Amino acid sequence: MEQINQQEFENILKDVRNGYRLLALYQKRILDTVKYIGNQYNTDFNSGWPKFSNGTKNGRRANIDSWSWDWLNLYFYEFNMGTLKIKGNNYHFKILHQADTGVFDKWQNEKISKLNVEDFNESENSESRLFFILSKESNGCPIQHILKEKLAKNYKSTLFESEWLAVPYNLSRFLNQNTIDLVIKDFNDECEKNFSISLLNKD
Repeated sequence: MEQINQQEFENILKDVRNGYRLLALYQKRILDTVKYIGNQYNTDFNSGWPKFSNGTKNGRRANIDSWSWDWLNLYFYEFNMGTLKIKGNNYHFKILHQADTGVFDKWQNEKISKLNVEDFNESENSESRLFFILSKESNGCPIQHILKEKLAKNYKSTLFESEWLAVPYNLSRFLNQNTIDLVIKDFNDECEKNFSISLLNKD
């Protein structure tokens, strides 16, 4: 364990307190945003999974030896927003929250440990994003079906593979309702282009 003096430790603890408070506000903002997006497409959150680590357990199933990331579920999280029936087909809508591309930016060239945050790409050179993902009939984990190795920040374009569509949006675009509505419209345009359907005007 690194040796630090009392004042350095007190400063770290103050940063941690501020960090948790900021994280609570940030995660509330993400949850509200996901809920608003779902409402615009007439979908509802019905399940979710952490994708960077395993979720922590409760009671006797909790494990103190779990990774520290296991206690930070929302860091990289898949929101399953349900199924839409459009033109006789089932479309599955998901939102993937990626708080930090840092580890994936480095993984392009070398595999690094998730626990060594010092090895992540610098935070100022990384991005925070929401992926909007739609699949036709096919369901399952979008990371396996379409995103695969495309989670680094330099993969900015629309990804379309047969029955899967994924579009990454930088979180800075979710500033307020007006800017969020522009993103919602943009993804709807991608759905019209790739699937010939509208999520905003379903028949």
